[in-house]
Amino acid sequence: MPSLHKRGRRWVVQANELESRPRRSFISKFQAERFRVDIQRAIESRDQAGIDRLLYPKGTESIAELVRLWLLTGSQSRTEKQSKLKKVRLLHALEAMKAGHPTSLSLDKATLYIKACLCRNSNKTVNERISLLRSFGRWLHLTGRVDRDPFALLQRVHYSPTFVRRALSFDEIANVMAAAAIRPIAERRSRGWELTPEFLAKTAAMAAQRQLLVALCCAAGLRVGEARDLRWDRLSLDQRRIEFTPESSKTRRFESAFMPSWLAHRLGMWREQEAERLGGVPGPQTHVIQVGRNPQRQFRADASFVGLDINNPRGRIDLHCLRHSLATRLMEQGADPYLADLALRHAPQGSTRARIYIHGRSETMLQLVESIPNLFEVVSTLVSTPVATGEHMRPRLTEAVKYGDHLKPQGGADLGKVE
Repeated sequence: MPSLHKRGRRWVVQANELESRPRRSFISKFQAERFRVDIQRAIESRDQAGIDRLLYPKGTESIAELVRLWLLTGSQSRTEKQSKLKKVRLLHALEAMKAGHPTSLSLDKATLYIKACLCRNSNKTVNERISLLRSFGRWLHLTGRVDRDPFALLQRVHYSPTFVRRALSFDEIANVMAAAAIRPIAERRSRGWELTPEFLAKTAAMAAQRQLLVALCCAAGLRVGEARDLRWDRLSLDQRRIEFTPESSKTRRFESAFMPSWLAHRLGMWREQEAERLGGVPGPQTHVIQVGRNPQRQFRADASFVGLDINNPRGRIDLHCLRHSLATRLMEQGADPYLADLALRHAPQGSTRARIYIHGRSETMLQLVESIPNLFEVVSTLVSTPVATGEHMRPRLTEAVKYGDHLKPQGGADLGKVE
């Protein structure tokens, strides 16, 4: 019966324990175990064609069978989840190229597919597809199924992990915060669905948490992951400080983030509301906010709803833009660049950087962040200020809520009155 053992850094499946060959080696134990189960089933069912296909992988298999064999022998999937994801993406790519047989694969078809992907996907996603195709083509060539690698000359597209972002004005941030409460209701009304009390209560609770997330990123300079993972034991509302340990800090050291007084007051009110909802004071390890798996998508949807161009090449808009907004606000207020750098908790770029020798006192840092305007007051006062999107001007959503006006996105669809 087939045996599984480790040899060096690879896992080896030996079809016959008495013979040294035939055998197959794999990078991960997960792939080897799957192959051992398949060959054992083929041996037990006396499927000679299946045994030959697994041990001596050559023949006229279909594309789906080839992808399955590649996942077993050629890919470097460490888990079953990664294996399934690669299978779905590769089959989708090969189906788009209309490849019914390995010999029908060509560089021209792959290039046309990549160009089509660039129209609707990011460069990072396209590069993942290119890596799958190149790995699959290399495996086809090494196993003798094709005379040459069809995707050997397929080049990766340029991808930079750092996006060009722009700083949002605090009026725009207030609009996006208002949209967190308005957009779900308006979208539900546009579909003709009933606004039940349960839905309105859930929307209000989620909007409050998303608004608090925006305030933490904009006024305290927290990163998105830091705000999501923030727990009550790291907050000191009396000192208006947020403590970070090396395990929770991006720079892997002890750090402190400072917040304005209005944000500390808002967090105190939020803790009282949570205590009333839970029937007791939240535990020290309890998360401050719970905004779901993808707060970036929600924030970008809110920004697009108020008319902001979220994918402008000159300035992308996402939650990290709020740190840019904080830095811009501090510099506009005449703050020292090194103190602004301390407020944002940037990692030092070199051992001789002047920032290493500057230690901002708590009083100085608190006075520095106190210049941030109260975003919740801006939203609640309903100041009517238009938001420009190219040549299109639309009123603030908060004003539309106050007077019950119709909310119309850029497409012109009537979303109905918000009650």
